[in-house]
Amino acid sequence: MTESEGLRMTEGRSVILNPSYVTLNEVKSLRTGCVKDLSSGQVDKVICAGIYSFAENTMDEESITIIINTLKHEKIDLVVTLPEEPTSPLTEAIRKDPYFTSITVVGEGHGISLCAGASISGRRCVFVTGIAGLMVGTWSLSQMGVLYGIPVLILASYRGDIADRSGISGAQLFMFQQLGEPLLNALRIPYRIIEKKSDLERRIVDGHSACQGFGTPLVLLLTGDVLWSNDSTA
Repeated sequence: MTESEGLRMTEGRSVILNPSYVTLNEVKSLRTGCVKDLSSGQVDKVICAGIYSFAENTMDEESITIIINTLKHEKIDLVVTLPEEPTSPLTEAIRKDPYFTSITVVGEGHGISLCAGASISGRRCVFVTGIAGLMVGTWSLSQMGVLYGIPVLILASYRGDIADRSGISGAQLFMFQQLGEPLLNALRIPYRIIEKKSDLERRIVDGHSACQGFGTPLVLLLTGDVLWSNDSTA
């Protein structure tokens, strides 16, 4: 699963699948289902799966608009994703836009491989995921980068960055912070960190150009006010 072991996204919402990993910070708005035995640190038992909104801790409309308009400018019309919390409003907006063909996959490796196949056939595409998704998709990334040299543009939420506003545990965030960038370096995957909305359009354009020119996957890590709305709280 992406980002939180206890959550999986469906249509912009999260279905609690593994209650042993769901923290109380995450249970802010259960719309359906039933919760029992709340402890100080975790939800011990979730008898019925619940639907939970992450609206406070996700990408805002300005960032979404900039990204969508830039993808259109670059003629990127195929968007592949395994939905995850911070970017879920973006992928939902893309699904509703008739310009794009949006494909939701069941595994990060599947998404990377699908984009690679589209890329070598001449289709301009982007894979939207999170830093945890990149870690899960390591095998596919290594194949597309070092072995085959296939250009795949990736937009990934940077969980574990200092600006992270999510409710998942600090230890897990620290793991992402410590391992995410070193992993990309080990795989020889070029990446850039985008923190400011004012840099977003230029970074996507430059990243797409470099991706095609280098003949390799390239990752744009989204954080700061690009990813987290200004009124988000930890």
